[in-house]
This record gives sequence, C-alpha cells and structure tokens, in this order.
Amino acid sequence: MLKPLRLSFSNSRTMLNAFFIQGLTLLLALAIAFVAFGGYAQNLVDLFQQLNLDDFVAKTIQNLTNPPFNSEAFAKELSSIMEQLRQGIESLRSDWGSAELAYIMFFAVIILYRILVAFTDVAVGFQLEEFMTSNARRPFLWFLFKKQKETWIFAIWQCFVALMMDILIIFGTAGIYLLFLVAFRWWTIIPAVLIGVILYAMRLTFTAFTLPAVVCGAAPTPRLSFRAGLSKVFIRFWRVFYKTFIVVFITFALWVVSALFVQNPVLSMLLTTVPSFLLFFYLKCINMCEYFENENRPYFYKVVEVEGTERYNRKHKIK
Repeated sequence: MLKPLRLSFSNSRTMLNAFFIQGLTLLLALAIAFVAFGGYAQNLVDLFQQLNLDDFVAKTIQNLTNPPFNSEAFAKELSSIMEQLRQGIESLRSDWGSAELAYIMFFAVIILYRILVAFTDVAVGFQLEEFMTSNARRPFLWFLFKKQKETWIFAIWQCFVALMMDILIIFGTAGIYLLFLVAFRWWTIIPAVLIGVILYAMRLTFTAFTLPAVVCGAAPTPRLSFRAGLSKVFIRFWRVFYKTFIVVFITFALWVVSALFVQNPVLSMLLTTVPSFLLFFYLKCINMCEYFENENRPYFYKVVEVEGTERYNRKHKIK
C-alpha cells in the first residue's frame, strides 16, 4: 500500500483542488435548494434536527461499550425514529400536494447529493492517470471543464449502481440484526455493524475499477468503460477488497471516536469529513494503482525529475 500512498502525496495539490471544488459545489447546491424550495428545504432540515440522529448514534455506541445492551429499547427507539421520519415527510403533504410527491422529492435530494459528491471524481482520475502515465500534470480545472461529458456520465452511472447497492446493504444489515435479535439479544448489533462495514467495503471494491476504466478509455464510450470496470475488478477482487476494508474501517473508527468523545458539533464535523475525504482520495490512488497493475501498464507513483526538463531546471536553478 506504499505506492498508492506515495502517489497520493505526489498529487496532494490535486486532492486540495478537489476538496475545494467539491465544497463549493455542495454549498452551491444547498443554496439552490433553499432558493428553489424555500420553506420545503427548511422543513427537511428541521425534520432531521428533530429526529436527533446524532444523539441516537452516540447513545447507541455508548450503550454498546457499557453492556448489557438493551436491544428491546434500541429496537423501540429505532422504530420510533423511522415512524417520526415517515410522519414528518407526510406532514409536508400540504406543501407538495401529496405524500407520494414528498417521498419523491426526498429521494431526489439524496440522488442529487450522490451525483454532486462524484462531481470531481473524473477530473481527479484524469489527473492521476496523466501523472502515472507521463509524470506530468495539467491544471485541475482544465480536466474539470474539458471532461464534462465523462464527468456526468460517470456520476449518473455511479449514483445508480452505488445507491441501489447501498439500499440493499442498509436493509440487509437491519434484517440481519432483527433476525438474530431474539436469539442473541444485545450483542447482535455488533456483528450486524461489522457485516455492514464489510458489505460497504465490498460495494466499494465492486465499483473500484469503474473510474480508472473511464479515465483510461477501457472502451470506446464512458458508459462501456464503466461496464468494463465492473467486470475487470473480479480478477483482483480480494486484493483490492482487503485494502478497501482497511480504509473503510479507519473511517468508521473515526466516526465512532467522534460520536463518543467529541461534543463540539463543528469539531465533530471536521473530524469526520476532512479525514474521510483524505482517506477516500487515498482509496482512489489504490484503485488506480491496482488497475494499472491489472492491465500490466507501467506507471509513475512519485515525481521523477528528468534532466533537461523544465521542472528539473527550475529545481536545480539551471537557466
């Protein structure tokens, strides 16, 4: 895992550019949502604040670390939160016209968020691919604007595939918990959470080669390249999986630490978002290295200064 780490350090500027652009994109999306939907967006924000999900997660983790864990109380509280969420969305019926439209709008916001999260992925992928192929860099914004077609095709397909799998993981993990709740009582949630983490790592592994395949042009079109990436990963599935699992486990551990020990909401947000972004950028570097090795393509993973080039002359002050 050292080569991807060196690759991530060599492209730290790309990571910072992506972080900045993604932050601006999400702020812009939130601004558009509040302007376009007005009170609707505020109602959604108020609804999630009323649910106190942060308190529920923190309380659950604290109870797990101080057994015995009251599984019946947990199930009742979880059921209560789901019922409040259902009632809260249906309470917007008078604004949106019907409960069905409220649900559609709710999922539309989630889908829009998932697409925007992947907005910078293609630009990052192309810049990593260029560095790994030629040890050179073009400006990040050049790829961001030049590769709009690939960006939106990848983002939509990634959203569709990942969202369907995430829904299956959520319901599957909840189903495993409820299935063994009666027999194994309080500790059922521990294997359920571990299974959820493993399944999420497997989902990330399943889509690991889609971005490298798109930026490397594995097929004539981005859509076919995306599909090619889904099939190519099975050759190195377990090799990619264990590295992905390490990244996901560290990210999950940071969330647990934040929920247990950090009371300040701003500090908690920074502890979860910034390291998570860094770790997932590192995961992109892992996927790129694994893809190149799978294709038997040589690649640069660190800056190599070739004598006579502009970068070499600038560093050594040669005119």
